[in-house]
Formats: sequence, C-alpha cells, structure tokens
Amino acid sequence: MEDDVAKLPDRSQFAGSVATADRLVRNMVKLADVPWQTRFA
Repeated sequence: MEDDVAKLPDRSQFAGSVATADRLVRNMVKLADVPWQTRFA
C-alpha cells in the first residue's frame, strides 16, 4: 500500500482494490440502484 493504493512490490503496477466489502455494497446500492435486500443466490 502506498497513498491508499495497492501496488506490486516493485511499484510498477496496481495490485488490485483496497475497498472493503461494505464499501463495495454501498457503491452497488448507490451507483447501480440495486436494492440492498436483493438476493444473488
């Protein structure tokens, strides 16, 4: 992690997301208008 960004050890590329699951769900509900009660099973 560097400046809240996940990077590879050699700092040449991004390594993925550092978002937490609760943040991802909140974004899905807010940005994609998916009701939080939706079941995906």
